[in-house]
Amino acid sequence: MYPGIDPEPVYAAKAYKGKVVLSCGASRGIGQEISVTYAKGGATWSLLARSSETLASVKDSIIKV
Repeated sequence: MYPGIDPEPVYAAKAYKGKVVLSCGASRGIGQEISVTYAKGGATWSLLARSSETLASVKDSIIKV
């Protein structure tokens, strides 16, 4: 991993603490990855998707972070 794109320092510093992220299309793909990444960085999040079943699995993975 290149130092300029390594997310671990952001995760360790909780750089997004105090920020709120609204992620549309959060049940899969880029929306899911964005949601998980910001959650690992300490952000509070709101997730939106068309399917509540797939969204529940994303929610569970974020809560485990």
